[in-house]
Amino acid sequence: MMLEYILNLRTRIWEVLSLTEGTDVNKTIKTISSGVSIRGANIWILLCGAILASIGLDINSSAIIIGAMLISPLMQPILGIGLGIGISDRELLIKAIKNFSLAVGISLLTSTVYFTLSPLSQETTEMVARIKPTLLDVGVAIFGGMAGIIANSRRKETNALPGVAIATALMPPLCTAGYGIATGSTVFFFGAFYLFFINTVFISLSTYAMVRLLKFPIKEFVDQRTKKRIQTGIATFAFVVMVPSMYIFYNVIIEAQLSRSVNNFLSEQIKSELTEEVGWELMENDSSTILKVYVIGEFINKDKARKIEKKMKNYDMGGMKLKLVQMNVPKEERDRIKTEVAGEVARSVMQKIELTREVQSKKDRHIDSLITVIETLKFNNPFVRKIQREITVLFPEIESTSFGLMNDQTTDSLFKLCPIIVYSVGKKLRSKERQLLEAKFTNYLKLRLNRDSVITLMNYR
Repeated sequence: MMLEYILNLRTRIWEVLSLTEGTDVNKTIKTISSGVSIRGANIWILLCGAILASIGLDINSSAIIIGAMLISPLMQPILGIGLGIGISDRELLIKAIKNFSLAVGISLLTSTVYFTLSPLSQETTEMVARIKPTLLDVGVAIFGGMAGIIANSRRKETNALPGVAIATALMPPLCTAGYGIATGSTVFFFGAFYLFFINTVFISLSTYAMVRLLKFPIKEFVDQRTKKRIQTGIATFAFVVMVPSMYIFYNVIIEAQLSRSVNNFLSEQIKSELTEEVGWELMENDSSTILKVYVIGEFINKDKARKIEKKMKNYDMGGMKLKLVQMNVPKEERDRIKTEVAGEVARSVMQKIELTREVQSKKDRHIDSLITVIETLKFNNPFVRKIQREITVLFPEIESTSFGLMNDQTTDSLFKLCPIIVYSVGKKLRSKERQLLEAKFTNYLKLRLNRDSVITLMNYR
C-alpha cells in the first residue's frame, strides 16, 4: 500500500514538473529560426535599442536602460546558436552566428559614436556596475537562457520573455564596452564585453541543454564519437569562460567582507555624538595596508588614535594601520588638503563638507523664514484678526474660523509648514455649493497669505 502511494506521488510530481506537456517543437524551431535574422526593421530596432541604452548609461537612468533591454532583438540570434547546436542544424547555426556578429558590430559602433559625440560621456554607476562580472552573472545567464527557451517552446504565449530580456541584460554591457572604446578605457571595454560574452555563452548553452532535455529532433545525424567530442568541447569552453568570473567573484566576496569589517570598526570605535567618519580608503604601503579615515567633529588626539588603532586587530582587518585625516582644522590646512594630491576620496570628502555647510546654511535660512510665518499666523496677530474680519464680509455663510500650521507631508522637506484653516458654516450646503465655497475660500486665503498651498477644513455647527 505504501509503495503504491509513493509511486503515485512520484507520478503526480513528475506530471506537475514535466516540461514536455505544452511543448510545440515545430513552432519553437520555426519561431527562433525566423527571429535570428537582423535585417530591415530589426536593424532599426537594434539601433534604437543601442542608442537608448547608451543614453540611459550616460545619464544614469535605470528606466531608460530597462526600456533598451526590452526592445533589443539580440536575444533571438543567441537562442538560435543554442538551438542550432542542440538539433545539429549547421545552416541555422551559421546563420545565427553571422547575424549575432552583425548585431554586436552595429551595437558597438552605435554606442561608440554616441559616447564620442556626447557632451556628458562620463562614467556613471550604471556603467561601473557592468565591468566586474562574477559567478552570479553566470547564474543569471544560465537561468535566463533556460527561461527563454522554455517560454519560446510553449504552445501558448507567455509573459516570461520581457523578464528574460531584463534579467540577462545584453545591450547595456555591450554599450558600456562602446563607452570603453570611445574613451580609450580598456577596463570598461574588457570588463563590460566579458559580461556580455558570459551572458551570450551561457544563454546559448542553457538553450542547448533545454533543447536536448526536451528531446528536439536532430536534423543532421551525428555519430556517438562526434557527439561526445562536441559535448566535451562545449564543457571545456564553458569552464574556460567561467574561470575569470569565479576569480572576480572570489575577490568581490573578500572585498565585501573587508568592507563590512572596516565599517563595523568605524561605527563602534570612531563614530560618536561628537565625531563622525565621512569617508575612508585603503592605501598600500611597502609592507602593510593603511586604512585612511576622514573624520569631522571633535579632535582625536594621538593617544586616543593609538588606542583606537590597537582595537583594529579585533575586527579581522589583516594587520592594517590606521591614519586619521581630521577635517576640523584651520582654513589654511583645509586649503592645503584640497590642493594636495590625496586621491578621489579626499576630494569627495572636501566636497561633501562644503555641501554640508551649504545645506546647513539653507536650513538656517528656512528656519528663520518659518519663524516669521509662525509669528504671522498667531491667533492674536493683528494680521490674522484683519483676515477674519474680511472673511465675515466676503463669506457671510462662514460663522467662525481658526488658524494654525501643520507639516506638509507631500514634500521631502521636514520643515515645510502649511497653513491650516478650520471654518464653520451655519447650514448644511449642497454638494455643488460646498465645492464652490471651498474653492473660492481656498483661493482667497492663498492670495491673502501669499502661500502656494493652504489646507481648509469645513465644519457644520
